[in-house]
Order: sequence, then C-alpha cells, then structure tokens
Amino acid sequence: INVAEGADITLHGEFGELRPQPPGGWSDLPLADPSTLVDGIFLPQSTLWNQDSIWWDTTLENSADNWIEIDLGMTYDLIGFIVQADDNDTYMLEYWNGSAWVSAWTIPVVGGWGDQTRPNPLDNDEMYELGSPITTDRLRFTGIMPSDQYYSVTEIQAFAAIPEPGTLALLGIGLIAMALVRRRV
Repeated sequence: INVAEGADITLHGEFGELRPQPPGGWSDLPLADPSTLVDGIFLPQSTLWNQDSIWWDTTLENSADNWIEIDLGMTYDLIGFIVQADDNDTYMLEYWNGSAWVSAWTIPVVGGWGDQTRPNPLDNDEMYELGSPITTDRLRFTGIMPSDQYYSVTEIQAFAAIPEPGTLALLGIGLIAMALVRRRV
C-alpha cells in the first residue's frame, strides 16, 4: 500500500524560479500544488520537466539546498518506492531515523526526455525494493549531482507491507482468546 498518498508536504527553499534564460530557453511555469506529489497520479511520461511539477534551479542562491519533506503522519515499515522526476538528474530519497536523515534510495538518471518514472520508466507499478524494511514517519527528497541543475518531481510513492489476511485473522483470533481468558479470570 502507498502510505505516502495524501501525506503532508513541506517545501524547504525557493522553488519555481529560473536563472536568466537565452532566447528560446526554458520559461517559468507555475508550480504544481505540492499535494500532487503524493496524490497517487503519474503524469504522462516525457512531460516537460517544469510543467505541472515541483521544480527548482539550483544555480540560484536561495534554491541551492532545496528539499522536500513528506510527513507520513505515523510510523511505517517501508519496503520500497516509486518516483517520477526529471530524467537527466540524480535524486536522493532519505528517511528520518529519529535523530538524522539516512539514505534510502539514490534515484538514478534514466533515458528519455522530461519527467520519467523510476525505477522503470516503462512500468509505473514497478517498485524499487529495499533490501530490508526501514522504519520512519518522514521522508526527504533532494536533487544531487550529477545533474543539469534543473530539478523537478511529480510523484513520490512509499510502500509499506500489509500483513496477509491469514496473519490478520490469526491475530484477531489470538486477541479474542486473550480477552476471553481475561474475562474468566
């Protein structure tokens, strides 16, 4: 289950402003609503990097250290991620371990053009699987080098394992049995 869907998003830094462009260069397009980063909806592959996205230009002083915080609202054991972001940039997805940010996934450059889904641009359902679960209530998304220093992201999904129905049934039976034993005592 995607536990990031509907999470609270906080943008840290200055987003949506470009360095001066030569004629025919990029234009400042309005930022998407930050809540769209966790709405569960992917844009079409190869959407223009700064269209309907959260984007930034790290050559600008107030945007050099931008980061995006995702507050999951409670603690989860995460097992993997899917991210849609600009194709020719590297990103870092980190988790809060209670005292520091720790790397969860270095999101690589991929082929194509514009916004591309990772780990697999051809499959929006394929998840990057962690080697072992991580426990956290917050994530941090940043752009890192190598890059053209124009970053954008349109979707961030975080997945937690859900117990199988049989496990839940056994847990329920165990809780009922404990309640009956307590009642008799």
